[in-house]
Order: sequence, then structure tokens, then C-alpha cells
Amino acid sequence: MRIICIIIIALLLSAPITEALPNSSEKLQQTLRHFYARYNRVEGFFAGYQLKFVPKRWESLSTFVQTGYGIQNEGFRWATGLEWAQKKYGFKFTVFDRTATHDNDIIRTAENSLFALLYKGDYRDYFRAKNGFSFQTTYALKPRTHLWGSLSAYTYANMPVATQWSTFRTNSTFRDNPTIIPGKTGLLELGIRYDTRRRVPRFLNSWYLFATFESGFREFAYNGLQLGLTRHQKTIWGNQAFIVQARLATRDHTAEQFLFDLGGVGTLRGYGIKEFSGNRMLMASIDYLFRGDLFSHIPIPAAHLFNIILFADTGWTQTVPRTSNILDGFQNANLTDLKTDIGIALGITDRLFRLNIARRLDHSNDFMTISARFFREF
Repeated sequence: MRIICIIIIALLLSAPITEALPNSSEKLQQTLRHFYARYNRVEGFFAGYQLKFVPKRWESLSTFVQTGYGIQNEGFRWATGLEWAQKKYGFKFTVFDRTATHDNDIIRTAENSLFALLYKGDYRDYFRAKNGFSFQTTYALKPRTHLWGSLSAYTYANMPVATQWSTFRTNSTFRDNPTIIPGKTGLLELGIRYDTRRRVPRFLNSWYLFATFESGFREFAYNGLQLGLTRHQKTIWGNQAFIVQARLATRDHTAEQFLFDLGGVGTLRGYGIKEFSGNRMLMASIDYLFRGDLFSHIPIPAAHLFNIILFADTGWTQTVPRTSNILDGFQNANLTDLKTDIGIALGITDRLFRLNIARRLDHSNDFMTISARFFREF
């Protein structure tokens, strides 16, 4: 019965329900109803509902109301706002009280929820962002190049672990959610991104590059900078390809909520979850995909769908004083300080599923680390 419940919840997590409701009023072009759910260690099971209204006279303008409830932490969360989207530019204004995380780029919500349900694999850290608002804008400089900016303000609040339930590993506990420094914060972000990736089943050569500048104010004044690139590249040998990723990040603040973490899925796959932290971070990885070339000659039905992947990750973190320039500290990085792992993965197609087996190379732990991912990892 427990397994059946997990399957049902997993389907809800991976495929939220969106419906268009009929309107009795001609003033509304459409009303979208959206159900969603998630599971994590600070809320337990969270069920949410969103309504989105699109006026008939202004097709580019929409308003939305979103609310939800965490069963184990008994907490309501909500957001409401306006959004204007054109081909070249757009903006979004939101007021909110939400459960937030800085780990959206590490792992998707549905994927993280499933792993938390199955074996307490909650790879994110959380905080409550209450009494908040945000204003975001984007501008398409070119079809694949976008400028964007964001101004937000809210109050940081801690969120303790609220549940210990999972299908497996029932005798173990979730790792603690890090304690942040509470207080009022404001944040100005300016960025540029170049993205030639496409959401298609087949592997395509592509670039993804971004640069983001951050400036915090109110009770948490700081500056920050993040740079990153990802390259998907086919080789000249058969169907093989590789993915290269690199990232640099820095902030001149030492509070927990402003540190960068390495370790676990999405970063150093041979190490423990968020094993290393600091306000300076460097990371690089490479995945070499054989994409069916090794299995295509095996006389087994559907063998060509399986994929062998070799990978390696390396990274470095350090915490430097707040009085330092945001570029200070990187000169201290050297080869002996890098944390590196190597591994092999078995995948089903390029996007559907992969099982990683990784080994750290610092000799502090002889165990292999196993992790699973759904859909494309990078």
C-alpha cells in the first residue's frame, strides 16, 4: 500500500494538472487552474493551487493568485501578482509569503520531491521569505540573448525540519536544514544570458552562458557575481557527445544564506550533500556520452536506448572576510585544494533517466556514491 501511495504522489508531483475553465464573462479570455504538489523535509507534503486570469482586451497581461498549505509544518504560503509578456520584453510583479531555496538550478522540484519521498534524498536547503515583493523584467536583445533585472525585498525566517517520513530508510533521519540569520533583506540583480538550447528529444549542439551581478541592501548589504557556461557538443565519432560545465561564484557576505555549496547531485557527484561551503566557489564538470554506440551491437531489443556515460567533477570553495573585494580569494585556489570525483552512469535515452556511480579522489572515503536523475542532468 505504501508503494502504491508513493506512485500516486509521484505522478502528481511530476505532472501538475492545468485546466482552462469556461468563462461566463466576455471580459476574460481564459482562466487557467493549476494544481501542484511537492514534498520536502521542512513542509512535508505541500499541496498548492493557482488561478491565472487573462483579460480579453489585453492578451499580453495576466493576473495570478497562488496559495498552498504544508501539512506537516502547518504553514500557508501564497503569492499574487501581475505579468506582462511581449515578444521582446516582459515584466512580472509579485507579492508573496513563500518557502524559498537557492537550489533551483541544482535539481528540479518534482525530482527532489520524489527522492525525498523515496529515501530522504532532499538535496535542497530552505528558508521562509515572508512579507515580500519582487519586480522582474526581461528584454530580448537578440533571439537567443536576453537581458534581465530583478528588484526584491522580503524577510528571512528559519524553517526547521518538520517531518521524518519516507518510503525507505525509515530508521534514518533527514539532514538538518541550515540555520540562517533572520532579518530584512533587499536584493537588486542584473544579468545577461545566451541560450541556444532547445527542448527537443534529440541531442543538439548548444551553448548556455550567463552572468549575474547582485547587490544586497537593508540589513544584508553585499555584492556578488556569478558566471557560468554549459556546452553540449557532438563528436566526430559515431553518436557520441560530451557536456562541459563551468561556474564561478562570489559574494562578500559570510551569512549562511549567502554561501555557495558543493557536493551531491548537480555539483560534485562523488561527495556528500553540500559537503563544502564558502563565499567563493569554482566548479567544472565533463560528461562523455556514448549515446548507444556501446549497446547498439548487442542483439537485445531496445538496447540502443541505453547509454553509458563517463564523467568527472572538480570544485573548490573558500570563505574570505567580508572586507575583501569580491574577486579576492580566487588566487588561493590551487590544484591540491580541488575536490575531484570520477564516475560512470547508465542512462535510458538522453533525457529520461540515469544512474550515477561516483568515486571521490581525495581518499578520505573509500565508498562509492550512487545517485539517480530523471530527465537531462545538465
